[in-house]
Order: sequence, then C-alpha cells, then structure tokens
Amino acid sequence: MGVILDIKGRGVAKPLVEALHAAVKTRRWKLHQFLISAFNHKELQRIKKFDTNIKIGLLYYRHIRSVLKRAQKLSAYSVHFNEHYLRKPLVESLHRHGIKTFVWTVNSSFDAKRLYKLGVDGVISDYPDSI
Repeated sequence: MGVILDIKGRGVAKPLVEALHAAVKTRRWKLHQFLISAFNHKELQRIKKFDTNIKIGLLYYRHIRSVLKRAQKLSAYSVHFNEHYLRKPLVESLHRHGIKTFVWTVNSSFDAKRLYKLGVDGVISDYPDSI
C-alpha cells in the first residue's frame, strides 16, 4: 500500500519532508510508500534537495515535449497526466527510461481499462471503489 500526496501550495517542501521522516520514525510507514506529486516542479526539486530518496511525480495537464527531459533532470519516479492527453508512444518512451506513468482523474471503469491498455502504471480516481 502506498500514498500519493499532491502538493497544492508553495513553500511546503521542508515541513513535508520533516513530516514524512516523522511518520517513518514513529509509525509503521516506510519512505518508499510515499509519492509526492505536484504541478509545481520547483517545489518537487526542493523536496529532492532535502531527501533524494523521496519519490516524486511530475503533474502535467497536457503533453509537452520536454516531459522526459524534465523527469530525468529531477530524478522523478513518475509522471502524472490528465487522461485526455496521454498517448501510447509517450508511455512507452517514459517506461524505456524507467519512469512510471499515472493518469488522473479517472472515474469510469471504461476509461481505466482503455488507459491500462496503453500501458499506464496506475490511475488516480475520485471513486477508486467503482473502477
């Protein structure tokens, strides 16, 4: 089991890393169970400066050409796309470079099946019990 934490604000890198370390130290969590995602890639970069072992996921609303380059530069574990902008060649390219692909927000089983056929590693849903 894992947890994706989606950063919405700025200036949260240090307190978030401290909270993760506290959860690992005082609870039964392991650091590898957390994945931090955000549209704000600078904030993700700050997280990596505090702890290179924390997994990060770059959020994108649409496909842009520099996705792979940016993910590699930040040592991203994954890239997260809006379901309408993801294509199989991009999934394959990211996978060849060891980068996972997740899709948001998928709220129907039809869309989830279609996306899994593209090879995505996971979907993010408001209703996980219904897909």
